[in-house]
Amino acid sequence: MMRTMKEERCVMGMPIEIEIVDSGAKEALEAAFAVGKKGIEFIERLPDFEGYQIDAQGTATLTSGFGAYTIHT
Repeated sequence: MMRTMKEERCVMGMPIEIEIVDSGAKEALEAAFAVGKKGIEFIERLPDFEGYQIDAQGTATLTSGFGAYTIHT
């Protein structure tokens, strides 16, 4: 079963929001925050995981397959 986990944190110089789509989302989310700015690169390397990260400057970075989970209008 796929699920979405989203968490926001305000930590100087680290991502402030990460969202992950996968069945093991909670563990991956915690690990992504633990590696800081490179958290989205960590998620990209996990098989069958997609996500996005918004950093402290408001810049969004998506994994290569995250677009499949978005609605295009």
